[in-house]
Amino acid sequence: MTVGPRQVPLLAGLEKCRDAGDGLLCESRARWVVLVFVSIMPFGVHMCYKMTSGIQTHLMHDAFGEPISTMQYGLLNSAVSWPQLFVPFLAGPLVDCKATRLAGIVATLIGLSGQLLFTLGCQWSSFPLALTGRAVFGAGEGVVMIAQGVAIAQWFRGAELTLAIAIAEMSHNVANWSGKVAVVAGIDYGGWWITLWIGVGVCGVGVIAACIFGCIERHYEKSYTTALAKHGTVQCRAFNNLTTSLWLLIVIHLLCSNVEHLFDTTSANFIQGKWHADTSKAAWLSSLNYAAAMVLCPAVGLLIDKSCMRMPLAIAACCFLGCAHLLLGLTTVAPAVGLLMLSLPQAVMPTILRASAPLVVSPTVFGLAFGAFGLAENLGKTIGAPLVGYIKDQDGNYTNIELGYASVSFVAASLVMLLCIIDRRSGGVLGSPAYTPQPKGSCDEENCHAAVVPY
Repeated sequence: MTVGPRQVPLLAGLEKCRDAGDGLLCESRARWVVLVFVSIMPFGVHMCYKMTSGIQTHLMHDAFGEPISTMQYGLLNSAVSWPQLFVPFLAGPLVDCKATRLAGIVATLIGLSGQLLFTLGCQWSSFPLALTGRAVFGAGEGVVMIAQGVAIAQWFRGAELTLAIAIAEMSHNVANWSGKVAVVAGIDYGGWWITLWIGVGVCGVGVIAACIFGCIERHYEKSYTTALAKHGTVQCRAFNNLTTSLWLLIVIHLLCSNVEHLFDTTSANFIQGKWHADTSKAAWLSSLNYAAAMVLCPAVGLLIDKSCMRMPLAIAACCFLGCAHLLLGLTTVAPAVGLLMLSLPQAVMPTILRASAPLVVSPTVFGLAFGAFGLAENLGKTIGAPLVGYIKDQDGNYTNIELGYASVSFVAASLVMLLCIIDRRSGGVLGSPAYTPQPKGSCDEENCHAAVVPY
C-alpha cells in the first residue's frame, strides 16, 4: 500500500522501528505485568458504578430518610457522567503529553474519594452529599479509562493489542459482575449499606495497582525512552487528527455502551418488578449479562486478530443485542434467557470498539481518542439515566424503555455497516487481520509493515 501525503504510519510496525535503538518495549516481558495492573486499576470504579443497580430499592426507600423517585435515582447515576462531559477534553491531551502513570494514580485517588463521599452520604441520609460524591467519583472513573487505554496502546503492538484490550475488558466485566452481586455479600454481612464500604475497599486496591504500574513505567523509562516518550500537544488542532472512522466508532460506542450501562442501572429493579424476585435473587439474575463476557473476551480478541471478522462480528452483536431486549421487553420468558443473550454482545462490542480506536488515529492523539470515547459514553448516560427514570415513573414499567434499547441497537448495526464501507475506501484497516509481530530483533525499515489510515 502506498503511503500518501495525508496518511500516517500506525501501530503495527513503525513504532517498533523507531524504538529499535532503545529496545522493543512491546517485546519486554514486563508488558504482561503492566497489563495485570492496568486491568486492576479501574476494577473498583467499575464495580462501584454497577453496584447501585443491585441496591436500587434500598437507595430509593431506605438511604435518605424520605423515599426518592426513580428519576432522582437516575440522577445519582447520571451524576457520574457530569464531569466526564468536559474532563476527557482536558485529560486526554494531557495524557498524550505527560506520563501515563500520573493520570492513573490521580484518577484512582479521585475515584476512591468520590466513592467514600457517596458512602458517607448514604450513611448520613444526605442526598446532596451522595450526589456530590457520585460526581467526584465520575471525574476519576473517566480519566482512569483513558490512562488504561493509552498504557495498553504503548506496551502492546500488532496482534497482541486486541488480545490485551480483550483481557482488560474481561477484567472490566468481572468488575461489573462483582458490583451486581456485592449486594448479596453486603446483606450476608449485616446490611445492604456494607456493599458501599466493600466498594471503597476495592477502589483502594485500584489505587495500589496504579501506584505499582507507575513504578514499573518509571523504571522502564530509562531503557525505553523513545517508546514511552510523549509527543502530543494540548492544542485544539489535535482534533484534526481524529479521522472519520474514529468518529463513527465513537457514535457506535455511544449507542452500544449506553444500552448496556442504562439497562444495568435498572436491571435488578426491572427483574423485581416484572418477575417478582427478591433483592438477592434479582441481583444474581441481573449479573448474568456478564456471564459470557467474563470468559469469552480473550477468545474474541484472538478471533479478531487472526481473521477478517471484526466488522461482521460487530454487526451480528448489535443485532443480537436488539433481539435480546425485544425478548426481555415483550415476553415473560425467564429473564435468565434474555440476560444470557445480552452477555454475548457484551463480550464482543467493547473489545472491537476499543481495539479499533488505535488503528485509525496517530499515536500522538491516543489519549484524545480514548477521551472522546469516554465523552460519548457519558453524554448518553447524563441524558439517558434521568430520562429512563422519568419514563419509568410515567409508565410504571420498563416496556417502552426496552423497546428503545432494541431500536438503538439496530441503529448501531446500521452504523457499523456504514463504517465498513468507509473503511474499505480508506484502505481496509479494520477489515484486515491484525499485523503479526516480526521475530525479535527483525524489525527494521525494510520489513516493518506499518498499517496506514487516512489522516
